[in-house]
Amino acid sequence: MTKLRATLLGSGVVVAAGVLAAVLIWPRPVQAQGQAATPLATAMCDSQECSFGDLAADAVRAAGNADIGFVAAISLRSGTLAPGPITADRVTPLLANPNEGWAVSRLTGAQIRGALEHAVRTAPLPSNSFLQVSGLSFDYSASAPRDQRVKAVRAGLGELSDSATYTVAMPLSLAKGGSGFFKFFTKEAITSQGNTGLAEVIVDYAGRQGTISYTGVGRINAQ
Repeated sequence: MTKLRATLLGSGVVVAAGVLAAVLIWPRPVQAQGQAATPLATAMCDSQECSFGDLAADAVRAAGNADIGFVAAISLRSGTLAPGPITADRVTPLLANPNEGWAVSRLTGAQIRGALEHAVRTAPLPSNSFLQVSGLSFDYSASAPRDQRVKAVRAGLGELSDSATYTVAMPLSLAKGGSGFFKFFTKEAITSQGNTGLAEVIVDYAGRQGTISYTGVGRINAQ
């Protein structure tokens, strides 16, 4: 009978007998899968806060470990993710470019306030520049003159300070000034970038959170 020899090889055991070899590999941990407890929709994301927009902004902010997260309406497509598993196949149809990377920029509070004014400049009419937000909330008046519509901005535990500096995560095209934000967001302000696409960022974030639920209200308040 042929004598078997066993050799320990890192992640498994190689068993050799003549030309016969079998490699036993330890199974990798199964990645956690997030679950949506409520429907996540992009309805009216170009004119008001929406539940899927809240999730997307939270996910981008977490990916960049930033103070604030922004996702513009142009990055979202119309649709609803029904309650259930949050997977790439289910998230992708709600994103205009699911493979787009993200970036983190260092911006002053004044630049952030200006960006919010730009986001609501046509409200209540829809605009691809309307921002879904994370890490801050704000009030605005659609009847006020342009560039004077944002009334209060809260970031973290207090009011946004125009002179303070904040880290802001967002899709790469937005960080480079897309959708008319070139006055506030520039590539020179970018401090880091991630190659992970938006769909994967959202799925990974949901997996870490477990079961999630969003109402789509409370962050952006029209007066």
